[in-house]
Amino acid sequence: MIVDLPPGTGDEALSIIQLAPNVRGAVIVTTPQEVAVLDVSKAVRFVEKMEVPVLGIIENMSGMICPHCGKKIEVFRKGGGKKAAEVLHVPYLGEIPMDPDMVKVGGEGRPYILSHAESFARKAIEQIVREIVGTLKKAKDA
Repeated sequence: MIVDLPPGTGDEALSIIQLAPNVRGAVIVTTPQEVAVLDVSKAVRFVEKMEVPVLGIIENMSGMICPHCGKKIEVFRKGGGKKAAEVLHVPYLGEIPMDPDMVKVGGEGRPYILSHAESFARKAIEQIVREIVGTLKKAKDA
């Protein structure tokens, strides 16, 4: 099982880690702003205290692909997740850009990755999943 810990990690995260069987790692999701480093460091310390391996950090809302020209637009500052990973010495798993269609299909109860095969966000998500699976396989083989 992988537990996605939000910044600040409260009682919900503690309960999940304590009650869920076979927690093999935590993935910490943050935003691009540099101020996110503080929240991420709290989450990493929390996970380490719970003796759960930190599988890595994902930067969510990392820019947006312009629907007209296809270029990436940095809506927020860039690199907070990557900087946090470097400072905290944990793997950086990648970044997921914002996509308004994620909100739309999520609200309809449909999985985004099934209906947006060619989107940049889907490709980013697939790469992150490959990173996580690879990390878990290495840990299992060790």
